[in-house]
Amino acid sequence: LNLDGFWLDIGTPKDFLEGCKAALCNLDLEKKGLGTYKTGNGFIGKVLVGSNCKIEEECEIGPNVVLGDNIVIKKGTKIKNSVLFSNVKVESHSLIDNSLIGWSSRIGRWVSIKGGLLGEDVEIGDEMILKGNIILPNVTVKNKELSNNDIIMF
Repeated sequence: LNLDGFWLDIGTPKDFLEGCKAALCNLDLEKKGLGTYKTGNGFIGKVLVGSNCKIEEECEIGPNVVLGDNIVIKKGTKIKNSVLFSNVKVESHSLIDNSLIGWSSRIGRWVSIKGGLLGEDVEIGDEMILKGNIILPNVTVKNKELSNNDIIMF
């Protein structure tokens, strides 16, 4: 894939999100077959959606969101400035902001994730608040008291 215009180091999660935002704003990824831009009906700004995604009513997606393939987003969820990799499921009325959500992760109902980094196959229980947390792959977080910026390994 040849890209013209700019180069950006995306070696950290924060830089990766900035790189996605720059790509959404400056590249026609849809023409390159890398997803479909969505507008209207709950989509705000540039949102790139992979194949076979199911987004229920009353959701607000965007701006600057990339959704991988086979994503399920339930009613009333808000996602902005984030990337969700393939096969993620987000239950109803959750908020994901400025976060990276790894492959095959599951987010419960009424969850708030701000500035989070979730590895592959992470499960977050209902009614949890995460702020700046890093959660390593294959971890389930339910009924745990989390402090801001905690790193969860098991």
